[in-house]
Amino acid sequence: MSKSTLARLLAREFAVIGWGVKIADMDISQGTSFNWASRRLQNHIHPEIPVQQYGSVSKALAEAESLDLLVFDGAPHSTAGTKEIAKSSDMVVIPT
Repeated sequence: MSKSTLARLLAREFAVIGWGVKIADMDISQGTSFNWASRRLQNHIHPEIPVQQYGSVSKALAEAESLDLLVFDGAPHSTAGTKEIAKSSDMVVIPT
């Protein structure tokens, strides 16, 4: 299972039970989760799961207070942002 697939699965499961969820797609070169959300909207698949692409972790974290769960779909390689995500997270899942 890939990191994006796992991020989307977690977000969907929590959205189904009524949590306020958003995915922060940090891989702006591919936008895998962002494209997934677009396909869901086009096909009227519920629940709607907001996905936004972010260029910085701090901008994504600024919105975290208004959510029950913010799921980071990180870049495919470790960056300075990866460390920032890990430091600010309650849980980190690394698919291997």
